[in-house]
Amino acid sequence: MNQLCGEMQILESDYLAFQRLYIRRNIRRMAIFVGVVLPGIGVLRLTGVLSGPVALGAAGGAVAGWLLIWALWHFVTMPYHVRKVYRESAALRERTTIACDDEAITFTQESGNWRLKWCEAARWDEAETIFAVFPNRAMAHILPKRDLSSEIIDFVRERLIVSGLTQPWKLRK
Repeated sequence: MNQLCGEMQILESDYLAFQRLYIRRNIRRMAIFVGVVLPGIGVLRLTGVLSGPVALGAAGGAVAGWLLIWALWHFVTMPYHVRKVYRESAALRERTTIACDDEAITFTQESGNWRLKWCEAARWDEAETIFAVFPNRAMAHILPKRDLSSEIIDFVRERLIVSGLTQPWKLRK
């Protein structure tokens, strides 16, 4: 049985990278809003309820409003929120040892341990600087790529794929 071990520590920048990855994957929901609003405005224009300039203004306002909300969240609110949560969470800042084998990944830190079988992971995803393993749709273990060897990251990805999670972000059925 193969076993790979590594030690890591999640930094504030890792937590921010994870939050941005999570939002990027959920941006489709925000796009659906615009995709519903714009055709709705088009229908109102075609039925004569809205005049051309009003419909154009409403459509432009919907798109501009969506972009403004996204930009404020992405560049202002999210970093502020991440900074607060990271500083409040002692366990998030602890050094963590991980051990991976053919059956599971184990996280060991001062505040406790967590063992997650590959077949019980709900999903996985990755960005340039982090790899995330989700035990459920709302929670993830963040693996900073700077702290762990590419051999460990590749092994984790391979075990998740073999367990049935064949692509990033896809939930296990």
